[in-house]
Amino acid sequence: MMTPHSITIEPVASRNVYGEPTAGTAVTHSAMVHTGHVKTKTREGREVVAQGVAYVDGDVAFPAQGATVTVPAEFGLASRLPILNVKRTADRTGSVANAAVYF
Repeated sequence: MMTPHSITIEPVASRNVYGEPTAGTAVTHSAMVHTGHVKTKTREGREVVAQGVAYVDGDVAFPAQGATVTVPAEFGLASRLPILNVKRTADRTGSVANAAVYF
């Protein structure tokens, strides 16, 4: 898969005394980013409309609730977007071939 863009995923490291997430170590991935409204479900099963999706070669761990993704500025979106869902696609051997990160 062609991956001309870079995205950065910031997982949640912990929560402060007010329950607000604090960012963990950011990880950058090569990706193919598509913007536009896409239906997906949150980890709780609630149907939502995402602003876009980033396709990443290989696996991406589904970060804890509150994790964010940063997409290139050329897409004109907010600098840090909440990750709504991560869907994985397996290859013929059953290994994860790629992951779709919905934001």
